[in-house]
Amino acid sequence: MNFQSNLQNNAIRVAGSLLSPRGNRSKLLILAYHRVLPEPDILTGGNVDEKTFDWQVATLHKQFNILRLTDAVELLKNGKLPERAVCITFDDGYADNYERALYQS
Repeated sequence: MNFQSNLQNNAIRVAGSLLSPRGNRSKLLILAYHRVLPEPDILTGGNVDEKTFDWQVATLHKQFNILRLTDAVELLKNGKLPERAVCITFDDGYADNYERALYQS
């Protein structure tokens, strides 16, 4: 891993800790995806392509505690949510969410 990658990973980790601290200030981050496209498409703003989604999920696995939404809500209610807690959600049932994203979860 090079210096730039280390710096980027550390920055993401610190940002995650600030956005989702542990303890009585705990917060749950929820990422909502709409579609995961096979290739970048500037006409569908806000949708990620498969390569970007893969990078985002790999980064989340390294730097965050990815939780199922039901588990995260229970942990939050009980004051036991871990630092850097995040859930990944999809707002629609597009086939590409299943074909390109489900295997990453």
